[in-house]
Amino acid sequence: MLQIICVIAIFGAMVRIVAWGQKTLSAKHFNWMLLLAFMVYAVGNLYVTLFSRVPGSGLTVELIPFMSIVRLFTNPVEAAGEVTGCFAWFMQGTVPVTSIILNIFLYLPLGYLLAVLFPTLRKRQILFIGCLCSIFTELVQFGLEMGYCETDDVLYNTLGTAIGMWVWHLQSRRLNKLKSNELPKE
Repeated sequence: MLQIICVIAIFGAMVRIVAWGQKTLSAKHFNWMLLLAFMVYAVGNLYVTLFSRVPGSGLTVELIPFMSIVRLFTNPVEAAGEVTGCFAWFMQGTVPVTSIILNIFLYLPLGYLLAVLFPTLRKRQILFIGCLCSIFTELVQFGLEMGYCETDDVLYNTLGTAIGMWVWHLQSRRLNKLKSNELPKE
């Protein structure tokens, strides 16, 4: 549960920083800040999904959707491959449902940042990018035998992308509403 709170706090801080940056920074500096945030997210995502895993430590392929939920009730403790470093410490003591929630949260920043960085992208294009990134990650995990390669991860990651995009949509509407309510400066 502590892991979920940590991830929510980090995402919340990112949302607040983006709102602050949009209000106070020039367009050029704001875009640089967004690119930096995207790079930090990309490195963090790669660390969690690939670099923290021990190659050859496990291989399970599950193509039937929602089997991770079924496993919660039938076989709740199952090895998903070995993880090392900070991520092993972070995941210590988690219950299986936490992994499902963290899979959703892992792609929240992707949907959010893509929507902010590329406002001309359509929602389905952002979802498609999130889905492709998740599929690519699963294929690399499969190729290197690094834990579960499952349809559920793609579904949860794509859901996370959609939620991140939705958060930006709500935030941008709120920021635009605040701008329209401001009194003109004399």
